[in-house]
Amino acid sequence: MEDERESDRVVIMESKRVTLNQWQARYENYLRLTVSKHYLVKAAGALSKVFKRFPEKRYPEDFSRLDAEDYRIFREREVKATTVANELRCLRAFWNWLLENGGDQIPQYNPVSHVVRHKNLVEHRQPRYLSEAEQTALGFDLETTCLPAQVMLTTGRQASELPELTWREVESLVGPLGKALDEKVFPGRNAVSLRREIHIFLRKKGVERPPEALRWTWAVRALRGGASIEEVKERMGVRRLVL
Repeated sequence: MEDERESDRVVIMESKRVTLNQWQARYENYLRLTVSKHYLVKAAGALSKVFKRFPEKRYPEDFSRLDAEDYRIFREREVKATTVANELRCLRAFWNWLLENGGDQIPQYNPVSHVVRHKNLVEHRQPRYLSEAEQTALGFDLETTCLPAQVMLTTGRQASELPELTWREVESLVGPLGKALDEKVFPGRNAVSLRREIHIFLRKKGVERPPEALRWTWAVRALRGGASIEEVKERMGVRRLVL
């Protein structure tokens, strides 16, 4: 009889405790009122990945620094080190919020506070521009390949500038093309669709780089061709060149 009462007391205490998933939901409600939607989506995604990795960790006190280290090592085998760092940053912010709002239910330490990427696993940042091999893989031909990608590579324009670009501006940069000069190069197109077309084209060619790599490649070509840094910065609309 006494054992049954003790068991009932344990069940009642368990029902009053707040699980990690419940804390996550409260944290996301807090973020909705205080941060941008972009950060909310990023933080919610990071937390979901972490807790999915450890389904047996039901309560905050179950999660330890060793678990955070295990997650870091596990994720660094799958994604870029910078992605792991961003996910750990979101997890660290969540735990700081827990420490401020969780009361005596939360252990008074942040298990993610000293978890860092191992120096040997930090990836070197790729140059922003395409390598010679990547440029060869694209095999540009204005008549048969992706025109938005070709224009970005030959003009240094951003994808957001392409919808308003006219043939006059293109010809002033690459020479006569036999087009009506005042016509837009991409009539009726918006930046999103043009960027998507470029992205798909690069993927088909086996070049795993963002569309912006094309304009940075233009910058490298221009500098090698004798253009000054100031001229390139003005054309690209940037304050500094980090290639």
